Amino acid sequence: MLSMINQRRTKWLIAIFLSLLAFKSIASSVHFVTENLPPFQYVKEGKLTGGAMIELIEALIKEAKITATIDAYPWPRAYSIAIHQPNTLIFSMRKSASREKLFHWVGHLYTLRTQIAILSKRTDIKIKELEDINNYSIGVVRGDYDQLLLQHLGVADKMYQGLSYKELWQMLGKERLDSIMTNPHTAKLMMKELNIDKEEITIPFVFDSTKDHLFLAANKQTEPLIIKKLTQALETLKANGTYQAILTKWQL
Repeated sequence: MLSMINQRRTKWLIAIFLSLLAFKSIASSVHFVTENLPPFQYVKEGKLTGGAMIELIEALIKEAKITATIDAYPWPRAYSIAIHQPNTLIFSMRKSASREKLFHWVGHLYTLRTQIAILSKRTDIKIKELEDINNYSIGVVRGDYDQLLLQHLGVADKMYQGLSYKELWQMLGKERLDSIMTNPHTAKLMMKELNIDKEEITIPFVFDSTKDHLFLAANKQTEPLIIKKLTQALETLKANGTYQAILTKWQL
């Protein structure tokens, strides 16, 4: 009888040990991917240099007690990695009907206000209704929510797909585009970087912001334990004031 008890105890200890090893392996393979989207994520020469959501994800990793890496890529590549690689999470991503079933949506990070920007001197551009967008060229970041939004709304006749917001703003300034999709925070920083005065820009159209939320999303094959720990950690950061402190620091 004693021998049987010892055997069961040994098996139980081995099972716990293997579980710990498995969790360590899982935790060490967690990979966060993102793009350059100031002030949420700043990337310089391919390296992340900071940003509100970078600080939040770093706090999230610490709170969840997992080991993880964070890398930045052009949005199409980041999205592809998140779709195809298990235990990969992507931020800051907006939810759409076409994306909803492709990911686990871990939690809400921020709400944007998507808008259209044009040069103030372009008095020939009249965008008062959604359908008016079809009359002009408009720039979006390739593969981003803005592209999906315009396509879903059926106003993508003259869409240009760029690799970054900076490229779009540069093309707008040179009048190679009639208009671009942007948001107030990114617009402010791009205008500062490119020496564009606020008087030079007009915002003729603002989209419904009630659906314009930024999320942390996970590959569908991500381990449930990882998703659970990150979901709980995000709730904790929001409850203990860390989340709001980060937003306040970055004037969001």
